[in-house]
Amino acid sequence: MNSDHIINALTGSCRDYLSTQPTCSGVIVEGFYIEPSRLEERGDLQSISIPKARVSIYEDGDNPLVVIDQMRVLDTMQRYGVDINYVIGYKFDKNANAENPMLALKDTLIVWATQASVFTLTSGMLYFLQYKGSVQPTRDIRYTTIRLNFEARRLLTT
Repeated sequence: MNSDHIINALTGSCRDYLSTQPTCSGVIVEGFYIEPSRLEERGDLQSISIPKARVSIYEDGDNPLVVIDQMRVLDTMQRYGVDINYVIGYKFDKNANAENPMLALKDTLIVWATQASVFTLTSGMLYFLQYKGSVQPTRDIRYTTIRLNFEARRLLTT
């Protein structure tokens, strides 16, 4: 399974999980990174409106772990970023209408990650997916954004 297949498996699983959560209607899930400043300018992606929030899952670098003869890498610790861009009603909206529901969505995503069987989802290419923390939320004009950091042990060769 290639990187794109892993991202597609993770985004599909996340999308399916969020569709079962009553508080997650209007959340779109995509498999690529976009800078929050570009998202601020456009307000949507490919003419698809973001009704409530956008969750993006993407690769964010890796660290080789197991090296065998001829310096071939077998396993790596693959980092994944998960961004949440939550819509703000107006520029100085209250936290109850932006940051608080964004943080609730963050908690929901962490639950998804702990319940997802990533080994099965990725045909054995990811051994596990571990939550490694988040960064401080930022607030712009249209969105408040937080980034979650995950790490997975990944098999590179078959």
